[in-house]
Amino acid sequence: MQVKDKQYTEHRIMVNGLNIHYTDWGNPHLPHMFLAHGSVANAAYWDLVAPAFRDRYHIVAVTARGRSKSDYAPDGKYVLATSKSGTLLLRRDQGDMAVL
Repeated sequence: MQVKDKQYTEHRIMVNGLNIHYTDWGNPHLPHMFLAHGSVANAAYWDLVAPAFRDRYHIVAVTARGRSKSDYAPDGKYVLATSKSGTLLLRRDQGDMAVL
């Protein structure tokens, strides 16, 4: 199944010196839902899931550093602590969001 029309806007935010990509599915007045992919995926991983929740939540899907449209770490190190801090900074920028 493919998404026929783009229902989100794409953004980047500077986190710890790296541009981190995320998609915003609109409706910022609704309760927030923060989507984070696993392994080697990216924010597009949620393109078939987010539309089902878009009418009830303000959805933001992040692309982890070193994946797709997010910057790569210049030192090539991808440890959990730095990845988590980037996610937390994005959450703070977007407001209080639930992490799934």
